[in-house]
Amino acid sequence: MRLIASLAFLLVPLAASAGSWPIRCELESEKLTLAVEHYNPNKKGTEYDAKPMDVEIWHGDKTEKAKTKKREGGTWLYTFKEFTVFYTGVETPDAPKHAVFVKKDGTWLGEVTCKQ
Repeated sequence: MRLIASLAFLLVPLAASAGSWPIRCELESEKLTLAVEHYNPNKKGTEYDAKPMDVEIWHGDKTEKAKTKKREGGTWLYTFKEFTVFYTGVETPDAPKHAVFVKKDGTWLGEVTCKQ
């Protein structure tokens, strides 16, 4: 019974993200993850959209939605309570995505290659 409950828990996020392109950028040394969903509600099926729609940062057991989203050329800039994240490579679905994590005080935390 416990196994069934565990499997059901895993399937709920998959169903919720159907038709989207979930991207995860994990900076393990700081226990930080940028979670991005690429989708366009006006397009059919699983078409990729270069504009990230849902953006969150996971820090340990805390989750926070981006306070601001700003595009500078081909880079998206996201601000959170304690961090700023630069996110690149969004123009096409097969382009590599990268994230740079910076603390609000300007301390550079690291750069990662993101995974789908």
